Amino acid sequence: MNKNFYAFLLLFTFFTIAFGSMVRAQEGGGVVVSPKRIVFGPGDRILEVLIANRGDTEQKFRISLVNRAMGEDGQLKETQTPAEGEFFASDVLQYSPRQVVLPPRGTQKVRLMSRLRANSPDGEYRSHLLIQQVKDAGAATSAKKPEESNGLGINITAIFGMSLPVILRKGNLEAEAALKNPEIVKVGEDSFVKIMVERKGTKSFMGTVNVYSGSQKIGTLKNVAVYLSNTHRTVMVKIGAEFASELSGKPLRVTYAPEEQNEDAPDAETTFTPGN
Repeated sequence: MNKNFYAFLLLFTFFTIAFGSMVRAQEGGGVVVSPKRIVFGPGDRILEVLIANRGDTEQKFRISLVNRAMGEDGQLKETQTPAEGEFFASDVLQYSPRQVVLPPRGTQKVRLMSRLRANSPDGEYRSHLLIQQVKDAGAATSAKKPEESNGLGINITAIFGMSLPVILRKGNLEAEAALKNPEIVKVGEDSFVKIMVERKGTKSFMGTVNVYSGSQKIGTLKNVAVYLSNTHRTVMVKIGAEFASELSGKPLRVTYAPEEQNEDAPDAETTFTPGN
C-alpha cells in the first residue's frame, strides 16, 4: 500500500473519531435540528429549519450562511470560489432570524427565502446553513486539584455546531452516478469496503451506499453526498463484524440509491470479489 493510502486511512480514522465526539456532544446537549438537508423544489419560495432544545438549560445559537467545497475524502472546506457550473446559494437566499435563544424544551424555526428570479442563470445554487452554539464566557474549570493547579484553570467545552446544505436548482439539470474501484481494507480490527462514488452531470446528489453478500446486507452508509465541487468522492463502508471473516472469495454487490427522505441520488451498482 502506498503512502497516500495510509494517509487516507489516517484521515478517515481521525474524522470518524471527531465526528463521533461531535455527535455525542450534540446528544448530550439535547439539540435537534431538522431537516439535515434543504432542497428547494420547483415553485418553492420559503422553507424552514427547526431547531429544538431538548436540554434543561437555556441555549443560544448563531446562524449564518457559509460556502464550502467538498474534497475527494468528503470533507468540506470553506471556499471563496464556486465550482464550474455551480453558484453560491448565499447570493440568492434570505434567512431569519440570525440568532436565537432557546429556553429549555424550546423550539425555533429558521425561515429560508429564495430570491431566484426568472432571469437568474440556470444551474445549481449551494451554500451551507451553519447553526453554531454560543457559549457564555465563564470561570475556567481546572483539570487538576486546586492545590496542584496554582490557580491556572483550563476550560474545555464541547461546542455544538452543524452545517446543513441548502440547495436551489433552476433549469433542466441532470446527474448520473457510478461506483468504481471497490476493495476491502482493514483499519485496526475493522473491515471496510472502500469505493469511489462518481458523479457526472449538472447537479449534486445524496444517497445511501449498501453492501450485500448474496441477499444479506452486511454494511451501509447513509447520506453520502457528491457536490458539483468534485466529480467523485471515496467512502468507507464498515462491514458488520459477524461477516468480516467470510469476505474472501465471495462476490459482493455494492449499491447506491436514495433511501432516506432527504436523498435523491440516481441508482448505481457494481459487484466485485475480494481476494481475486
